[in-house]
Amino acid sequence: MLNRELDPAVLERAKALGIAVFPEHWRDLGMRCSCPDYAVPCKHLAAVVYLVSREIDGNPFMVFALKGVDLAKALKERDISIEREARAALPTLAALLLPAAESASGAEAERASATKPKSRSKSKCAVAAAEAAPAVAPVPLAAANADAAPLCDYAAPDYSTLPELGALLVGVLPAKPAFFQHGDFRASYDKVMTRVAKWARRGLETTWPGQVAAFRPDDKAHIVLDEQYRPTLTGMAHDTRLRVLMHMLEHVAEADLPELQPEVAALYHARVASLHLLARGAVLPQVFDCGKDGVAVRWLPAL
Repeated sequence: MLNRELDPAVLERAKALGIAVFPEHWRDLGMRCSCPDYAVPCKHLAAVVYLVSREIDGNPFMVFALKGVDLAKALKERDISIEREARAALPTLAALLLPAAESASGAEAERASATKPKSRSKSKCAVAAAEAAPAVAPVPLAAANADAAPLCDYAAPDYSTLPELGALLVGVLPAKPAFFQHGDFRASYDKVMTRVAKWARRGLETTWPGQVAAFRPDDKAHIVLDEQYRPTLTGMAHDTRLRVLMHMLEHVAEADLPELQPEVAALYHARVASLHLLARGAVLPQVFDCGKDGVAVRWLPAL
């Protein structure tokens, strides 16, 4: 019911009560067309029947709506609210992002509260992508004694151990889910993800040929998400768009990371890790409730 699907037992129960949910013959449908074809159904009527049946496949409750019965409303009158339960099944954006933001800033907030008065809390859904950087002290850009400077491990992990999950994950998808009425969803999804994997491999092997500015030593790039999951780039010395930032990260060499801020190093490795995951199909979509904007999808590592 929550997925707007009807158990076949409903049809059996209706049949036992003498209720014909679906027509049993063409004569059960009152149809008329103005075309010169006297056959019933003509191609126009057949097209209408096909479109109606396709809509019913996507929302079986429409069978009752065509008979003047609002099934969701009738259930609600009996204290069964499937609309509320269906909405509750989707996680909210605040529920997804707030725990990560609280855990990342909890220790720092406790230290600050001991010396500073409480201020207005920031947006619940605001998180910085660079907060995923290792919890190490920043390396001074110019140390008086290079040997005494703290060391950070900027080396990339071994991505060769990532398994190929594309075909495996596609195989568990249904071919014709209720929300997809345009053919084989599994084949369409596989085609798109194969193209994405190819693009990701190309991104790992080549760099954008255009000219882009280099990172400045004081750039501390942060990507902040607002309540609608819209990203905003902050911490750059110059006004920079996200697309330009991605091209800048392409031109960064791993050997140059110790000369840049840890925030830039974190984004560099986040980009490389994302491309490796996409190249191996090791990602999963997660649908979440985006409030008044409806629903949205984000992609998570399938690990």
